[in-house]
Amino acid sequence: MNRLLFLLILAMALTSCDKSVVFEKYVSIPEETWNADSLAEFNINVTDTTKAYNLYVNVRNTVYYPYQNIYFFIDVYSPSGATLRDTLECYLADEKGKWLGKGNGNLRDNRFGYRTGVKFSTAGNFRFDIQQAMRVQKLKGIANIGFRVEEAKKATSKVN
Repeated sequence: MNRLLFLLILAMALTSCDKSVVFEKYVSIPEETWNADSLAEFNINVTDTTKAYNLYVNVRNTVYYPYQNIYFFIDVYSPSGATLRDTLECYLADEKGKWLGKGNGNLRDNRFGYRTGVKFSTAGNFRFDIQQAMRVQKLKGIANIGFRVEEAKKATSKVN
């Protein structure tokens, strides 16, 4: 009986999800080497323009990543044809070289805030392209890039 109860609780915990998450997807980087001209592309269908959202970039790096930080170019394409380009810097290790984020073994998972309290001005498909901007052609040690959208409590900016 206790075993059945344990399995039921475990199944509920594994199937429950964070209700604030609207979108989350990862792109695998072939051979953990991200070419400078390769894009991680994320298409998000926005249906509710009254809500505010927090946007995150997720990085899964190996312990063989050769730098402390990583720079990204983020291009946003809206259904109206408007475009936006941002640069984002994220730290994967502290000043002493200790890896940040969660994980055991050779992989570390990090989530970085990109924008908070965003309200989309129009409904439709928004595309977010993420490109490594580290000034090296082949960036080793990046296994996956992800993008996450969560509902926010209040709006602080707008994306056209």
